[in-house]
Amino acid sequence: MLSLRLARGARPLALLRRSLVATAAAGTGFLLLCALGYAAGHPEQADDAVVRLLWCVVPLAATAQLAVSVARADPSVPFGPVFAAAGGGPARSALLAAASAALSCALGCVPALLVFLHLRGDLGGSW
Repeated sequence: MLSLRLARGARPLALLRRSLVATAAAGTGFLLLCALGYAAGHPEQADDAVVRLLWCVVPLAATAQLAVSVARADPSVPFGPVFAAAGGGPARSALLAAASAALSCALGCVPALLVFLHLRGDLGGSW
């Protein structure tokens, strides 16, 4: 509920940054799913599968760095006497920002998973 209230009260630039993190997470998640699908489908070619998985490290690190940067620049983390009186401080604010970035990444990975499953034909119906 708090994340919804923060998203509703956020500035458009903050929402754009969160959307950028979700898009980057979707791309990275799809790339990782493709590499894992290749590794699972071709167990006899383990060397090629390891190389494909190693290629996923750079986009994964870039997405993590982007998520951390967006979480640090998030202006919607509540500061003030009410937040401090409720037991929140700098550590709680950092946890709240990290949780918001993790939620953006998770919401970006859901469409990537659905597209991956659709392309493999593992979803029951057709679109």
